[in-house]
Amino acid sequence: MSLRTKLLLVALSILALPWAGWQFVRQMETLLRQGQEQALLASAEALARGIAVRPAGLPARGPGWFVHRLDYAPRLDGEAGDWQGAAEAPVAFGGARPWLRAALAQTNDRLHLWVSVDDASPQRGEAHWPADLEFDRLQLRLVGPAGDLRLRLANSGSGALRVAGDDGLPPSIRVEGVWREREGGYDVELALPQAFAVRSIGLEARDLDASGKRRIAGTVAADGTLQALRTHGYVGALEPVLAALAPAGMRVRVTDREAWVLARAGAVRADASEDD
Repeated sequence: MSLRTKLLLVALSILALPWAGWQFVRQMETLLRQGQEQALLASAEALARGIAVRPAGLPARGPGWFVHRLDYAPRLDGEAGDWQGAAEAPVAFGGARPWLRAALAQTNDRLHLWVSVDDASPQRGEAHWPADLEFDRLQLRLVGPAGDLRLRLANSGSGALRVAGDDGLPPSIRVEGVWREREGGYDVELALPQAFAVRSIGLEARDLDASGKRRIAGTVAADGTLQALRTHGYVGALEPVLAALAPAGMRVRVTDREAWVLARAGAVRADASEDD
């Protein structure tokens, strides 16, 4: 073997050293990340078990309404721009192409509801009209300590929301709201009386087209009955539980199945022993 060949082999060996070192660093990083992931999963499982034995007001299993917390009451104008982001991800109904969307929020012990309906063929009516007449309308079911209350919402045009009971008569509570016509549908924004307790809410939209064909969307069961879904929101009682169970330097959040935050505690901070 010539000297040139030997020098070439030595040079190639030297060039391979950085590549081998880089591969070693990559493998070490992967192992460290996997170890950190396993540690986080173990901590999450321990936290979940600790919360399970002390539920502290966790929502019941099954579908439900998440009630957002607002810092100030939105203006009842049919628009959700002042809902502080609460209506940016509404609950959608209507199948693969949803045409009914709704969001719930609470401020000062008052429940607010925003509903948006896509409707290309308006067939409007008034809430007090007989129930056997076909027209576009919303049906609201409120279940609470006071019992089961059903409301009919319908307007012939934009303006103050027309509300009636299931029988077409004035309801037992005063509901403030607005019906706002828009291109391609309508929006409804309302507020229930202050301190009016609601545990479950059902919503149904009936849309009639010019040919008389009707479509229905909302919390409606297969047999056509209007179901009321339990409401839930941020659970402040969980904060001290999470703070006691969470390891130091860890931020913890508890969410529902829709990823809405139910409780949070802790904070991520750097190790005080490190200069950088």
